[in-house]
Amino acid sequence: MKKAISAAAAFVMASAMAATAFAAPADEERNTEITTQIEPTYTIVVPADTAVDFNATTTDFGAVELVAAQIDPSFAVNVTLDASGTLKNSADASKTIAYSVESEDGKYTTAAYHTAGEKTDLTINIAQSQWDEAFAGDYSDTVTFTIEYAAEA
Repeated sequence: MKKAISAAAAFVMASAMAATAFAAPADEERNTEITTQIEPTYTIVVPADTAVDFNATTTDFGAVELVAAQIDPSFAVNVTLDASGTLKNSADASKTIAYSVESEDGKYTTAAYHTAGEKTDLTINIAQSQWDEAFAGDYSDTVTFTIEYAAEA
């Protein structure tokens, strides 16, 4: 019986020493990394369909606005406007009224947006001479806004 108790005590002591041998020193340091990933997202608002009053040389066209954005640094949301610049008479396409879409910096063709809240106010401009020479009827044109998320050049 003494042998069994001695063997058990020796085993307990050996186990205790083994656990103490693997303990980390008090001045050891461990680092843990925390990460996350946010996919690029954005919301662009472009002008809605707009009616131009007869003889109006300047008409508010609304704005192109980046209303929400989580984009990569060195990337931008590019908005390009494609318009013929000509309103066509629905009864006779040879009858036209020239117009331009402009921002405060001049004719709007493209702009890069980086931060939510950035916007460009736009107007539709028609020279009085175009109104003076226009035939009666309904006129229209389609304006296309192309939106692209891309690295800045």
